[in-house]
Amino acid sequence: MLISTATAADLEPIQLILKGAGLPTSDVAPALLASFVVARGEGDAVVATGAVQRAGADGLLRSVTVLPAFRARGVGKQIMGALEARARYDGLTRLYLLTTSRTDYFSRLGYERVAREQAPEAVRITAQFTDLCPASSTLMVKVFNKG
Repeated sequence: MLISTATAADLEPIQLILKGAGLPTSDVAPALLASFVVARGEGDAVVATGAVQRAGADGLLRSVTVLPAFRARGVGKQIMGALEARARYDGLTRLYLLTTSRTDYFSRLGYERVAREQAPEAVRITAQFTDLCPASSTLMVKVFNKG
């Protein structure tokens, strides 16, 4: 599975994958594409995606999804590994995420639940936090070691 930074040609496939998973797409636009990575299957088709949106010294993990036919094959873990590597490379201190259904999955990857009120201001003002994800979403965080 090839994991790479999304290109302009990936915008529509990313939006389709997210819509199919019931994830928000209203702010997924060309300006945001540089924050996305994609996994490509046969024929160069996008089969998984995810993004890290910078929020001050931290990042907001978003839009992580895998097409149903490619689940349970480790593709999600590969996307997460690429996103976390990028976050570390960019010097981010913590990576936050909001989820309504995947807390167990993200816990296995080292993310911990935190109260929404504990999110830093830069995360709390993102569209994901304020508008796109329901207030019932669970906030999780992974702290990167700085050493």
